[in-house]
Amino acid sequence: MARHITAPPSKSYTHRAIISAFVTRAKVRIENPLFCDDTLATIKAIRQFGVLIDCGEKHIDMDARSRLELINPVIDCGESASTLRMLMPMALLFDEDIVFTGGSSLKARPITSYTELFDKEGVAYQYSGKLPITISGMLYTDYVEIDSSVSSQFVSGLIYYMAFQRKVATIKLLGKVVSKKYIDMTIDVLKQFGVDILFEDDVIEIKSFKEVNLESFTVEGDYSQAAFFIAYGLFKEDLVLANLKENSLQADRVIVDIVKDMGGKVVFEGDSLLVNRTELKGMVIDVENSPDLAPPVSLIASLSNGRSVITGTKRLRVKESDRIHSTVSALKNLGVDIHAYGDDIVIEGSSLLNSGRVDSYDDHRIVMMSAMAGLIGDVDVEIIGREAVSKSYPRFFEDIKVLR
Repeated sequence: MARHITAPPSKSYTHRAIISAFVTRAKVRIENPLFCDDTLATIKAIRQFGVLIDCGEKHIDMDARSRLELINPVIDCGESASTLRMLMPMALLFDEDIVFTGGSSLKARPITSYTELFDKEGVAYQYSGKLPITISGMLYTDYVEIDSSVSSQFVSGLIYYMAFQRKVATIKLLGKVVSKKYIDMTIDVLKQFGVDILFEDDVIEIKSFKEVNLESFTVEGDYSQAAFFIAYGLFKEDLVLANLKENSLQADRVIVDIVKDMGGKVVFEGDSLLVNRTELKGMVIDVENSPDLAPPVSLIASLSNGRSVITGTKRLRVKESDRIHSTVSALKNLGVDIHAYGDDIVIEGSSLLNSGRVDSYDDHRIVMMSAMAGLIGDVDVEIIGREAVSKSYPRFFEDIKVLR
């Protein structure tokens, strides 16, 4: 008899539903949102722009129809890069100083795609290379160019900025576009809120706006978190994962294709994913466009037969931790033959894990990877900083009790 568990709501879609409701001035109920440190940072930030937000146990009621009003010029984004990068352009709507700041790890994460844009467009700002940043100028344009090689969140932020102004506009993407699926998600949600957007090659065109009476928006399940449970089902016992949309636009939906390529038995039945215990073989896995999968994929590779090489990991250096180092360190402490060579992670798979002590470096995904390793391997894992899961999945340790 397979275990049953429900995937938590998508953090990425929760952010996008909240921000889309804001920029389209909607009155809407968001069903099945994820409440975590990051999404609460977005809610708190948007309230500073005068939006009425009421949070229930399993929904968010938003009313963004009133005039834009700056309640507080200091926007604290906590540790949420999505909040920072997707809301920073809103400061360009005000003819006054607005400060964006955040927690210790967020302060060090790059925002050069915006500062380069500000320099080019003559927007005044004060920035020392780390947060806080004070933005003092406005931007009047219907054409912008943005470096899209660092993070898709900068692109999404500009789309939201243009959508709020109800401007027919063009955004030209410079450099290699990373994590395109996240841009697709932003566009998908905005279309449901009435914004017509065309994305072809390296050009995004915001074409038109229409009034829609969208009474509710339901957030789908999260594939990045589901990946840890998929690992459990592959190596421990059969598992049914509910609340996963088969045709999801989420970048991390690729985890299903990855495990299939490694020999895993996974199949959809409606909005549930059936995961069967299977022997997997190692392979080369590129996570450039789905970097959040690096920890669960590294765990899966550790328990598979043969060598796996995780590539496309360069951006992991500037996540909540240096996620190449923290992933390698955690799994090595649990007995895995794992090494980092430049920006590649090389793993010699084995079916055995050891008990051990792991430093999460306050990285939520390292906590979840390490805890799931302990469950799969029936070993004791002491995790330093286990409370970091509140960033994206506060109920994680409660939910995994059904797997014990």
